[in-house]
Amino acid sequence: MTEQYNIINSTGDIKINAVAGSGKTTTVIEYARARPASSKILYLAFNKSVKLEAAKKFADCGIKN
Repeated sequence: MTEQYNIINSTGDIKINAVAGSGKTTTVIEYARARPASSKILYLAFNKSVKLEAAKKFADCGIKN
């Protein structure tokens, strides 16, 4: 989608707020891949299960920033 492409290719600080199942985590993973490994990314989750799922997805992709 255009919105996801714009997020991945954005510069500066961004905030992603979207409904469940819209691809937020996937978009943030691609955003992180497009950045230097030394860059910092804040990912906020609403509960522990979402946090654990996101942590696994990031780790599976080799993303540590």
